[in-house]
Amino acid sequence: MDLFQPDNFSVSTIRYKTTDVDLPFLKTILKQYFKSFTITQALRLDRHENNSENYQILVDVDGVSRRILLRKFKLLQDSEQIHFYLHFLKTLRTFGVPVSDVLETQGGELMLAYDDNHYTVFPFIESDYFVPTDGALRSLAQGVAMMHKAFNALPEHVMSSIAILSKRLNNYFNKVPTYSAEDFLRMRDIVSKKIEKNVDDEFVLQHIPRCLELVKEVEARRAEIDALPRQLIHEDLHPHNVLFAGDSLRAIIDFDSVRVGEQARDVAFALYRFG
Repeated sequence: MDLFQPDNFSVSTIRYKTTDVDLPFLKTILKQYFKSFTITQALRLDRHENNSENYQILVDVDGVSRRILLRKFKLLQDSEQIHFYLHFLKTLRTFGVPVSDVLETQGGELMLAYDDNHYTVFPFIESDYFVPTDGALRSLAQGVAMMHKAFNALPEHVMSSIAILSKRLNNYFNKVPTYSAEDFLRMRDIVSKKIEKNVDDEFVLQHIPRCLELVKEVEARRAEIDALPRQLIHEDLHPHNVLFAGDSLRAIIDFDSVRVGEQARDVAFALYRFG
């Protein structure tokens, strides 16, 4: 049996679909960035997005063509948190970490609110997602190591702020912070009692024994795990949260889930997802 199976992150090509250039929020937002401009093309990322909506916009600014990425926040709704994370990205760039730049409005703002939503603009990065080659894996490892090194060099108050802000999110990492054998046994009982079982049900029942074994392994090494240093981690390193040009890492993206944890967890999660 193959250790790693194809999943929804296996597609490496980034695709966009055409959308209306006259969408009201596009012009309203871009007016804050450019005094005079014309939108010549508007595209929206062509895949399901949980945390955001992303638009690739081609604008003509005083006769110069510029391509930008407009991001609408969906997971993050707290303006204080968004503002903090955008400044966090700019700080990471000063350490040389490959992350997206954040464009400022004419008034020096990093984000804008419109119609109960928050938006920010980045220079567009010509790229695709991760393709598993030796060169790409090396570039990724170097980028993650650089990111962790920068995390560890940040002032203590930054980690403290992120520890507080990250708990406000209504995402998986907060909903399921821990798990136990009882959780999997309860899951097994619920699925077993179903009169009609689909493919997913059978998959769950097939893998419950392995999940129980893993819980025992984790608990047997609990003291070692608890002894690991807790630092800032990205927490969501997967093939669609990195941008590549060939074998070269262009940017690590989507820091919405950054939090305090074990950097070994970040590395282990990346090893699994990029494997």
